[in-house]
Amino acid sequence: MKKETTFLLSVILFSTLFFSSCEQINSGGNEIDTIPPAEITDAIIKSGIESGNFPEMAERGFNELEKYYFGIDLSGIIDASYWIAPAGAYSDEITVIMVDSDIRDLDGLKVFFEEWVEDKADMWRNYNPEQAQKLDNAAIEIKGNYIAIFVCENTVNAVEIFNSFI
Repeated sequence: MKKETTFLLSVILFSTLFFSSCEQINSGGNEIDTIPPAEITDAIIKSGIESGNFPEMAERGFNELEKYYFGIDLSGIIDASYWIAPAGAYSDEITVIMVDSDIRDLDGLKVFFEEWVEDKADMWRNYNPEQAQKLDNAAIEIKGNYIAIFVCENTVNAVEIFNSFI
């Protein structure tokens, strides 16, 4: 009897530890794994640095999101990570935002980023057409409860890395 009880308790303990090790959120009844946006942006930046595609970039997080993307609606945003190039030198930016999909519709954020990119491209066209080209080739991706914007030399690589995480 003791062996059976010990075995049963071991199974329960192991199961509890196993299932609690996977961080999950509930999104409309569907359990999905969450990946911190910083983990995704870090992988993209590391890949770009190795290939020489990124200028000096500075990482920012959720607390500074509204300072850079002025006018962004933060409601429903759970976490964010973005890397930006030095002001006035390059137009590069890598941003990944995770939202609570029960609260926030990503289509509104997509429209915000489309307008953001267009406004910045117009500004860069008069200042540095080469940097404006990066904005013209920007990628805005939605997958699961994430939205990402990639303004860089190799948006295809950035999108591939983003998709591999989600």
